[in-house]
Amino acid sequence: MSKEAAGLRRDLNWALLMLLRKSLTLIPLTLLPPNLSFFFVDYSIMPLFVQENYTSVRPSKAKDTLAVMDCMSKAADAICDANLVEKQVRSMNNWSLLPVQAFFSTVLPGELLQGRLSAKIVFPQWLGNYSRGNKHQRLLQELHFHSGLKTSCNRCELGLEYLQHFHYQTTQPLLSDAETGVRKVVSFLKLYDLTREDWDNIVEMCKLPGMLDIMSQIPPKVKAAFTRTYNSAGILTPYTIDVMPKRKTANATSEADLFGEDTIEEEEDPSESPTTDVGNDAMIKVKRKSSDVKKGKGSAKRSKTTTNTHSKKSSNKKKH
Repeated sequence: MSKEAAGLRRDLNWALLMLLRKSLTLIPLTLLPPNLSFFFVDYSIMPLFVQENYTSVRPSKAKDTLAVMDCMSKAADAICDANLVEKQVRSMNNWSLLPVQAFFSTVLPGELLQGRLSAKIVFPQWLGNYSRGNKHQRLLQELHFHSGLKTSCNRCELGLEYLQHFHYQTTQPLLSDAETGVRKVVSFLKLYDLTREDWDNIVEMCKLPGMLDIMSQIPPKVKAAFTRTYNSAGILTPYTIDVMPKRKTANATSEADLFGEDTIEEEEDPSESPTTDVGNDAMIKVKRKSSDVKKGKGSAKRSKTTTNTHSKKSSNKKKH
């Protein structure tokens, strides 16, 4: 079944690429039902493929550069209208608008361009950018929460006005002077109630495509000295830092371990634990182990032999 599923998935991927090529090449608008069927093969990913690859089409009707730009502009307007319709479909659950979205996202751009693809089909980069954007929004919200007492701005203003300043003040001293730069960075983090993880998040959020990685320019010794200095400073923050419990390294046997859940074993308080012995309770019958039973039998036999010998000695004394 796994081989069959992999084959079906591969066929579906090839079908998407072939349908995308057909929708953006010489297919007239009179063939509207086939063009709509291209969209409904996968209505979630097909508009993203068109949006990512429509700029690689060379329109056959355009005779000069100005006509090519005009076709591209009209195709972009159609894709924007399709995004508005998709927002209504997703937010209002109005699935009857899917044919309208299909027309603006797939049919109309193909009719406006009607040419040939000059490059290979590229997978939509919007998915990765959307995931990265959500991650940066979460990190920026955490940074705003940590520095909220020392900054008077919202999350958007923090990203626009403060973030670049934070990045410069926490990285430039480490590059210019290692010894004094570490103390400067630690004092700056203490000033704004930031943590060592916030420093990593600031560097990550300020890294733009095409820029040099600032982390590769900082020597490893300076990074280690910065971490030791921050840990030894004992900076007190006005918020609590959640420490995630460590996961078990042994083989998971319980249901919580199978699903990757963290379990914390609570230590029992000796003052609260009962001090009564179960064996002393008359209402509870305690099962003895086999070794204890054998020991009991052996002791009983020894007691019988000793009593017999004592009785024989006493009888002999009476006879004498």
